Amino acid sequence: PDGALLTSITGSFNSEESCIDPLSLVLAIDATGFLNQSAGDCVDTGWSAPHVYIDIMYDSEIAIAGFQFDIDAEIVNVGGGSAESEGFSVSGANGTVLGFSFSGAFVPVGSGVLTTLEVVGDDAGCITNLVISDTSANEIDAQVVDCYTIVYDIPVATCDDDSACNTGAEGDCAYAETNYDCAGNCTAALDCNNACGGDAVEDDCGACDADSSNDCVQDCAGVWGGLSVYDDCDVCWSPYCYDMSTHIPEYGTTEEACEDAGLMWIGSNDDSDPSWNASMDCNGDCGGSAVVDCADECNGSAVADCAGECNGSASEDCAGECNGSAVADCTGECGGSAVADCAG
Repeated sequence: PDGALLTSITGSFNSEESCIDPLSLVLAIDATGFLNQSAGDCVDTGWSAPHVYIDIMYDSEIAIAGFQFDIDAEIVNVGGGSAESEGFSVSGANGTVLGFSFSGAFVPVGSGVLTTLEVVGDDAGCITNLVISDTSANEIDAQVVDCYTIVYDIPVATCDDDSACNTGAEGDCAYAETNYDCAGNCTAALDCNNACGGDAVEDDCGACDADSSNDCVQDCAGVWGGLSVYDDCDVCWSPYCYDMSTHIPEYGTTEEACEDAGLMWIGSNDDSDPSWNASMDCNGDCGGSAVVDCADECNGSAVADCAGECNGSASEDCAGECNGSAVADCTGECGGSAVADCAG
């Protein structure tokens, strides 16, 4: 009869209403055959989608001052986590979650639960359109890992200079020292001190340094680093070591070696050496002829008599005796007795 119950269907449902596909209901009618029959309006199953809680995680090497992201789900509520404990204002609507602080608070560096979403259904999508800001209001390039974890690692600079020893590696570029390659090998010439790329030069006396002002020179005798010098008359004079016992001078040695041997060093302008300014006369004239007389007067006329008395009157007789009485006779014989007569 019309309106009678044909059958009853029971079971588990996962939708708020249940409908029978009209093409799937076929009735066998007497004398008519098989007919498709509408099952009528859909019926309410009494089922509702479950609410699911999703922890949004974070792992950040900088402090988070604000965040925003989208999620394909019906958001019921947002709260909890570090965002709430730090005083953030967090909201969620139309699939977008927004969190920030009116007071300038921030989520410190670290990891944990940022916030928790309560959504309808267990088929929520992953985080998309993520925006994270630091405490200077700069957007940072954070990443989403495993659908619901926000990760930010401070970028590590890499060396991109092909001339560096560590090109392509993380960190600052490192370069070889001047005159060396990256393996520490010297790429320049060695100086006389075996310094790589050094500027020390060996002078003619064998001294190695970079100070040209102290390079040795030839002395007046042509000896590199020698001690010979010109005296006041431009005569090349050489110092020497004098042995007082043998009275033999030794040239070509040094003052230190001489004194170590217990000998006397005769240097330039030494009053004890008569050869210094030897060509200078008593008037100070180089090459002059003035001499000191017996009265110690330079270029004086005083002479010593035969008795050695300066300006004395003693004289030698004909026999060569100082102050002697011998005289020559008229024949010229010293001490002779011949005399000349009156006629001479």
